[in-house]
Amino acid sequence: MSRKLTLLVILLVGTLTQIATDIYTPSLPAISQALHTTLGAVQLTMTWFILGVALTGLFYGPLSEVIGRRWAIIIGTVIAIIGSVVCLFAKDIMWLQIGRLIQGLGLGAASALWRSIFRDTYSGETMAKMASYLTNVIILSVIAAPFIGGYIEQYANWRVTFIVLLAWMIVVLFIVAFFFKETGQHYGKHRFSVKFLLSAYRELLLSRLFMGMCFCVLLTYGGLFTWITAGPVVLIHGAHISPVLFGYLSIFVGAAYSIGGTVNGKLVKKFGMTKMLISGWTLMLIAGLLTLLGKVIFGINVYVVLIPALLFLIGSTFIFANAVAAAFTPFGHIAGYAGSLYSSIQLLGGVIFTALLSHFNTSSQLPMGWMFVASGAFAMAVFVVIAKPKITK
Repeated sequence: MSRKLTLLVILLVGTLTQIATDIYTPSLPAISQALHTTLGAVQLTMTWFILGVALTGLFYGPLSEVIGRRWAIIIGTVIAIIGSVVCLFAKDIMWLQIGRLIQGLGLGAASALWRSIFRDTYSGETMAKMASYLTNVIILSVIAAPFIGGYIEQYANWRVTFIVLLAWMIVVLFIVAFFFKETGQHYGKHRFSVKFLLSAYRELLLSRLFMGMCFCVLLTYGGLFTWITAGPVVLIHGAHISPVLFGYLSIFVGAAYSIGGTVNGKLVKKFGMTKMLISGWTLMLIAGLLTLLGKVIFGINVYVVLIPALLFLIGSTFIFANAVAAAFTPFGHIAGYAGSLYSSIQLLGGVIFTALLSHFNTSSQLPMGWMFVASGAFAMAVFVVIAKPKITK
């Protein structure tokens, strides 16, 4: 299989979880009204979704070492399709949360294994560079999902977003099932042993580099999910913009990802991964402080919310491209396990931060600002103390 086709599969699988996350965010306030529940309860659907993705990542990684990446992704996508059907016909918030949990249980495969496929194909700084350029393509899903979701909410019904999501999952399932050829070189029944599993995870858990980068990304991802979960509520419910306008604002979000990915791709070989990571967390910290300052001085409007958020997203792009390369390069022989553990720890950041947000009034940008500050500051501290010494040696 050519590298171009492999990249296409990585793109489709890697964006599936992102699309499932973002497409219904413009509908969060409307879902609250339609199902006669609170905004916090609706935001918890995001928490359940990410929890499902995080937990099953630990399952799909080892499974892919036994049956291969392809079959593990097929199984996960089928489960996600079932969850989408449950969401589509949900009559109350409990069933919507259950459906989102099932979706997450399935999409744990996509979330964990696209990185493993990527590591099967690339390594080192080449991997970091390709990750940056891949980000420039992935941003299309970042733009398209809320853009489409905004129009659906404005002119149709929030349930239609799950019809669109269901159709997209079926397309991905078809392409993976009939066109993707296995990239894993080490999978097989010989890896189906408790001894091998424990040995692989022990190697990862004892690595200061790997675990340090995992916790850095956990904090970064938590900040990102703060924006994904609270951003629509702040702008639609707090600043009183329409879902369609929120969808259009996703163009600026996509531009931020593009700028971050392009700058990182051009500078990473010149300055190295360490400096790019520090720069990313610095931008995130500044974004959080600007969010808090903007609320105090200007109150709430599109500009004081969106501009710091875009700065945060640019910084986070530096992190995701370089962290995966730094963490994965030494572990090509157990890439499936590495992808599984890395994805699960990263996604726990989304679980923790969205669960915390559900207890605050996210019609104001203050909770989001404090989360941005915590995300950037603590991630940088973990990196400097735990992971950085192992990169520079």
